[in-house]
Amino acid sequence: MMVVGDPNDVATGYVVYSGFSGLANSVPGHVFSTSDYGANWTDISGDLPNVPVNDIAIDPDLPGTVYIGTDIGVFMTSNGGGELDANDEWPSANHRPFDQTPSAQPDPPRCYSRPRCLGLATGRRERHTPAWITSIAPKKAESTAPLKLVVTGTNFDTGTTVWWNGEARPTTRVSSTEIRADIRSSDLSAAGRATVAAFTPGASGGMSNALNFSVGPAPAVDPARISSAAAADRRCAGAGKSRRYPGYESGAGAVEAQAPPLPNTLGGAL
Repeated sequence: MMVVGDPNDVATGYVVYSGFSGLANSVPGHVFSTSDYGANWTDISGDLPNVPVNDIAIDPDLPGTVYIGTDIGVFMTSNGGGELDANDEWPSANHRPFDQTPSAQPDPPRCYSRPRCLGLATGRRERHTPAWITSIAPKKAESTAPLKLVVTGTNFDTGTTVWWNGEARPTTRVSSTEIRADIRSSDLSAAGRATVAAFTPGASGGMSNALNFSVGPAPAVDPARISSAAAADRRCAGAGKSRRYPGYESGAGAVEAQAPPLPNTLGGAL
């Protein structure tokens, strides 16, 4: 986080957040401004990508012009002193000379009393390549014995860990395409379905896709307890007989139950 004041207006200041919005900070946004000495702050992130903002510089000669340094380069706005809000645009300034007047606010040429030089800190240029899981082995467990879960996929880094139902488990990295995790007995104590994912920390990582792991034996099916809805209706009312349904009394006072159109047997079970 960095806080700077506007050299053109003592009541105006800016705060930038070096992190991914929505993860560590409770208030979403990357760039905030105040025009009342910090009493109130407004999110002016606009269309900035969701990447860490590491630095900010206020142009001392062009009021309202703000430059920020992010993990993917430099962005600017020429409306920092105007009606800037969360919908403001931040065009890339990676190839814009600092002494060039922004096109959004064309001004006549100026004579500057000092050299026009700007320095901003940006992050490394990294591709956002989170891990991706293609398979897990085993895929199910019918006992509570601890097991070694083999996860196969891509982009497994040295810090990549296996997450079981949203919690990290001890993980060993075999290669960039294979990691192994220790699954505890307590993880297998309740029958159901668990989710397996891989998390890589850092700006170029993140959470992978998730695969399902079945815990416990498959539900048992008793053929003697299987019945068809059609057969149940016929046994209840009887074909061609009358039955009274509360709330549906009409002039006749009954609803006729016709012979069901579906078969009454299910694979020999009935």
